[in-house]
Amino acid sequence: MIKETNNFKNKNPEIIARLGKLKKLSKNPLVSLVIAAKDEQKYIGVTLKSLLNQSYNPIEIIVVDDNSSDKTPTIVKNFSDKRIKLIRLPKSEGYGTAYNIGAENSKGAILMFFDAHLIYGKDFVKDLTLPIIQGKEVATRHKAEKIANKSNLWARAEGSRIISEIKRHPVPVFIRKDVFEKIGPFDNSLGYSSDRTLFLKSGLTSAVLHTEIAHFNRDTMESIWNQGKWIGRSNKNPIKTIFSLPLSPFYVLYKSFKQFLEDPYWKFIYFLPIYHSVRYFSYFIGAIERLKGKKLIR
Repeated sequence: MIKETNNFKNKNPEIIARLGKLKKLSKNPLVSLVIAAKDEQKYIGVTLKSLLNQSYNPIEIIVVDDNSSDKTPTIVKNFSDKRIKLIRLPKSEGYGTAYNIGAENSKGAILMFFDAHLIYGKDFVKDLTLPIIQGKEVATRHKAEKIANKSNLWARAEGSRIISEIKRHPVPVFIRKDVFEKIGPFDNSLGYSSDRTLFLKSGLTSAVLHTEIAHFNRDTMESIWNQGKWIGRSNKNPIKTIFSLPLSPFYVLYKSFKQFLEDPYWKFIYFLPIYHSVRYFSYFIGAIERLKGKKLIR
């Protein structure tokens, strides 16, 4: 289970004051949903169907394909709905760049930046844009993500994504476009942490709100391994990860025991130590790759 335990202060009023007076939004503005996708043929169709089924209108859906090697762009093209726009990058640029390009090609007053392996609840856009439209917030995000593929052991081990006991978060999902244009764009050099760019640059935080959404967790050892290496490469202090290797057995046992208490599924007795060993050693290899100068793009 992934938990966010930090409490981030709401400095947004000060930040907005520095940016200048913002224009009042209309009661029903166009919302641009920017989806970064790379090799998402397994889930992109389900994701787009859930976005097309939103209770909020008007929307436009901008899928930025980060040079996929599978059928992702073909599946997107097969959707005949005019609200969907596909942008294909000639080479892999990373999610930060994909989001920036999507924003540049958007027409909405509010932007959403998120992934292509989710099932969005029908009120997802409505729930998270309402405080922005009302002028109460400039950025929002959801509180939790259910596991959409919980029957898969790797996916269940990755756990639910829960923003725990906080009201503010450093990663926006929805943001006013005029605010993004003033404090953006995303910095792709941050790798895994590129989605925190706006917070790191300005201190901007997002209101955390409840709504329905489910995440397709990584469901193979290879996908878990590759994700972990990317996180390891993005670590600014790779030496710390490398020198903590002797402590890895204790880390694996602690994480496995703690997670089993939260989700006492009988197969986890033997599986969680395997899962957390893969995760830790993927971080370790990623840290070594960073020292070797490998790019942070996933």
